[in-house]
Amino acid sequence: MRAKNIPRLEVRGARDEGCSAAVEIGPRDVKASQAVLVRRDIRTKEIAALSDLPTRIPALLERYKPASSARQKNSSTKTSATS
Repeated sequence: MRAKNIPRLEVRGARDEGCSAAVEIGPRDVKASQAVLVRRDIRTKEIAALSDLPTRIPALLERYKPASSARQKNSSTKTSATS
């Protein structure tokens, strides 16, 4: 089995590349017609109905943008202050 076909490693690779959010769907979630939306920057989880995912995922990513830009400004300020 090749490593890139193992789901756990695919998730780790996406996380390492800076993926800001994840959608978790397990067997129980499928039975309940739901998914778990995860923001990786602040480690929050919210449960959403599968039918709501087309609207909930873009909303989740929109909420991520302001926090992301604030973190980038803070890290560039720290970098320039120490340089």
